[in-house]
Amino acid sequence: MAHLIYKIKAYAKSKGVNDIDFTSDVIVVTPSDEDSKIQTWNLDISKPTIDELNSFEDEANTMKEEDDAKPTRADLQASAKLKLMNGETLTEDEANIMVGL
Repeated sequence: MAHLIYKIKAYAKSKGVNDIDFTSDVIVVTPSDEDSKIQTWNLDISKPTIDELNSFEDEANTMKEEDDAKPTRADLQASAKLKLMNGETLTEDEANIMVGL
């Protein structure tokens, strides 16, 4: 089952919203005895129902899998260091890590 944040991202994307700040636009909380829920909704699209969010399960799972497959900052740093030591060309992501972007 996909995490609520990924369902929210999928729902918002379907409504044309691609950038969500989860510290101000949408705040998700998980009370100790309950499932995660939306506490704050500050997007210019309607707040989804649980059923609407659940309809995005497949898209949310795909988004999570894609995020999980992305290299970590440490992976990129190690790869960039090795390439620099060997005189090889860096990828854009590796170069961005090296210059602090």
